[in-house]
Amino acid sequence: MNIAHEDILRRHRTDIVKVLDVAHVKDSLIENGVFSTQLWEEIEKAGGESKREKASRLLDRLPTRGPNAFSCFCEALVAGEYDFLGEQLTQEADQQHALESIQARGRRTPSSSHHYFHEGAVNGQTQTMDQSLNGQINNIRKEYRKCLLRGKGVTLTKALNKVIHFKKRGGKRASEQTITSLKYIKEALKSPSFDESNVSALTEILELVEKLKHIRDELQKDGSVPDNVSNLSSMLADGADFSTLHNMTLSIGIDYLRDFGMQGMDASSKLKFGSVLVLIPYLCDLSEQAVHLTKRHSSDRVGDSPTRKVSERMEPFSDVVVEGVAMSPYPEPQDNVFLPESKSSARSYRDMEGTMMSRLDRASERISQLEQTQMRFSQDRDRNSNGILEEIKKLNSKMDIQALKIDQMDKKIEHQSLLLQQNEDIKNSLFDVSNHLEYIRKALGGQTEKKTALEAKVSSLEERVLNLLDQEIDRSKLIEEIQGVENEVVELKEWFQDGDLFITERLEQMNRHLLDVLLKLERDSLGRQLSAAIDMVEKQLKFKEFTRFARMLGFSDQESTKIRSAARDNFGQQKSELLRKWREKNGSNATAKHLEQACRNTGLSTLADKIARISGAPSAAHSVRLPSLTGGQGNMNRPVVRKTSYQELKGGYGIDKLQHGVFRITLSPKPPVGQIILQPSASP
Repeated sequence: MNIAHEDILRRHRTDIVKVLDVAHVKDSLIENGVFSTQLWEEIEKAGGESKREKASRLLDRLPTRGPNAFSCFCEALVAGEYDFLGEQLTQEADQQHALESIQARGRRTPSSSHHYFHEGAVNGQTQTMDQSLNGQINNIRKEYRKCLLRGKGVTLTKALNKVIHFKKRGGKRASEQTITSLKYIKEALKSPSFDESNVSALTEILELVEKLKHIRDELQKDGSVPDNVSNLSSMLADGADFSTLHNMTLSIGIDYLRDFGMQGMDASSKLKFGSVLVLIPYLCDLSEQAVHLTKRHSSDRVGDSPTRKVSERMEPFSDVVVEGVAMSPYPEPQDNVFLPESKSSARSYRDMEGTMMSRLDRASERISQLEQTQMRFSQDRDRNSNGILEEIKKLNSKMDIQALKIDQMDKKIEHQSLLLQQNEDIKNSLFDVSNHLEYIRKALGGQTEKKTALEAKVSSLEERVLNLLDQEIDRSKLIEEIQGVENEVVELKEWFQDGDLFITERLEQMNRHLLDVLLKLERDSLGRQLSAAIDMVEKQLKFKEFTRFARMLGFSDQESTKIRSAARDNFGQQKSELLRKWREKNGSNATAKHLEQACRNTGLSTLADKIARISGAPSAAHSVRLPSLTGGQGNMNRPVVRKTSYQELKGGYGIDKLQHGVFRITLSPKPPVGQIILQPSASP
């Protein structure tokens, strides 16, 4: 498991231990090969009967179980009904990965704002009027397109029959389908078919509209109809639900159709028109529009009319057209519902055609005016563009200064964030130590005089750790405090050398937690040294020294030339990119010492001395020697702990392994040679 995933588990350790029942993640972890059955049994036995102890033991073992242990553990949490924990851990890991990717691409440079601001200002100030004019032109073209029709297979009669069919079926589902059918009717009225048979029915539709208008007018007269019909008119105006209106209007509609000269219809047709009465608001407003549009299309097909010429200049009709909705249980010849053609209809057609033509002429004139306005604006834009570009250059200069200040502030914020995060990690480790001490104190129980004294010793140590947790972390005294706690742990180990095995193991775990704190402090110290050295090189490296310095860092002349070509006009960005690639290439081997040596080989002795003063001062962790976990001889049947100091770990494994290594405890089973050895884990 890598360091980032291990840190995430440590930050959330308290929350996981509180709620996790390891039995819920057992099957998934064993199935994915993270743990074997034997290892899992050891976890359950070592953890005792408490769920918290088992969960804590699982988290101790998890970092040593390979690179996929973290992802498999997150999947096991989700599968084991701890999805809130699994998703939180996965999301934090993804964010950490994204942050590392962003940092790897390097810091932003001041010149990066030039191109963006230039484009934004030009586009924002020179295209606003274009967009406004084009929007107005498009709106008028949409009005033109409404005069063009397309689509087949939808007629008013078929759509009305579909409404009746669904209403006869009844129920909630039928009510929902009826509402959908109303939408079909609206589309049918907007987009009649192109067939000649449908064009011939226009006069019948017009006659129907006139009768429905008469019905509407009668409904609006006070006192001319019963109260329930007046209520119906109000409900129609308020947009009442179709299913609520249907039963109320069916009988009323049949009576009105009888009164208005439709007595010759059969019962089935009257039933249909009773339902159609509900559609009065739609039919009165949209049927006339459908008649006008279809008449316009019929006129275009006769010859090369002016309307046809205008239509050829328009874009294709793109409105929604409903096709294939004719699902009626009634036969097609029900169009006899409509009445014969009348002479007044023909006059209405001519009047409507003249009105539409005048509207089209006015719209064409308006489009011409808008196009002329757009042309004048383009000329003004060209004259003013030079002045805008000069203003952009001035603003870019100010942006560069602000960008430098922002970069400095980002560095400060990043440094403070790292310190806060490290403080949290230290407190988590101390919290684990406190938990172990609490367990030891409870295990003693004060049964004998010796155990009573031990319990007092443990309580004193526990109080000392809790004081560290309650206070703000003072880094100048942190190492001293941790060393003091460790000395008391050693004394406890001497007292327990013939005691409980579980207590001894917890003391060993406490030592591991404290060692982990020291390793983190060492990594942080080295990282801060390297960052300070890089800042010095970026500020003091000269242009003529760039190529030689790149050679000392291990780059060929071809590679350094490529880096300079990528940011030809920005030497600061060239230096930043060179150092970024160097860190990426060397990984954990990239240290302040290497930069110091490269500067000396380049001939930059003064700069090398400054870097040496940074990296030469030993950090607090360098001077710390971890006390041993035991002293003297113990029981021959119990494991003996070899004394291991922090300096021995650094000398034996190298600082790079201390930076990125994960250590595990190995117990030799044969006494008295058995010993606890800290060694690097095989996992990354």
